[in-house]
Amino acid sequence: MAGRQLQYKIRELMHRILLINHYAGSPENGMEYRPYYLAKEWVNLGHQVTIVGASFSHLHVKRPAASGAATVEFKDGIRYVWLKTPSYAGNGAGRIMNMLSFVAQLRRCRGPILEGGAPDVVIAASTYPLDIVNASPIAVSCGAKIIFEVRDLWPLTPILIGGMSRRNPMILLLQWGEDLSYRRTDRVVCTLPLAESYMRERGLAAGKFIHIPNGISTREWSAGKQSIPPEHAEALEQFRR
Repeated sequence: MAGRQLQYKIRELMHRILLINHYAGSPENGMEYRPYYLAKEWVNLGHQVTIVGASFSHLHVKRPAASGAATVEFKDGIRYVWLKTPSYAGNGAGRIMNMLSFVAQLRRCRGPILEGGAPDVVIAASTYPLDIVNASPIAVSCGAKIIFEVRDLWPLTPILIGGMSRRNPMILLLQWGEDLSYRRTDRVVCTLPLAESYMRERGLAAGKFIHIPNGISTREWSAGKQSIPPEHAEALEQFRR
């Protein structure tokens, strides 16, 4: 009886987390690393984690061995689902097609994505705010919470830094996606501590903003034995002065 109660207690503490990030990577594949390290910590806490990423990203140093529309791979206890997306170069039409392909594949490949079990939490974390279109229906159908993770304010960043027009069709689409994300999300997790006022102007309800900054793996940092290159050490020393 006690053993059965313990099993029930463990199940109550364990959650299935679905993290959707177009540019998700790993130490083997290259950037982005944040999804991997967050997932690794969640796995260490006893949770089951699935990361959904694109088979092609300009940030990868090693492409995932993707075959078919969706390829499942396990890394350090994390279940990865790589969605087949077309290759591209630069920031032109090819990259836009890659983005739209990934969003469409989220809908088409729902079966393989959910084979790991219905999630308790769905995190839409791609840089561009369009994942919510298909992440939100997944969350609703599974009775899961939906979280919108923001690291860059798109489309504001490409407007202010990239000089893109607010009337650009892609910017208008991204703006629609951002506003939709703020309306549908249960929480926003953001690495930018002062972004809440902007998000509130775009429709985010009060009390939904949470600031979680970037971090490091203290275990890896402590275990590191490699010295930094002399020129880097010299530059750091100059900055300290």
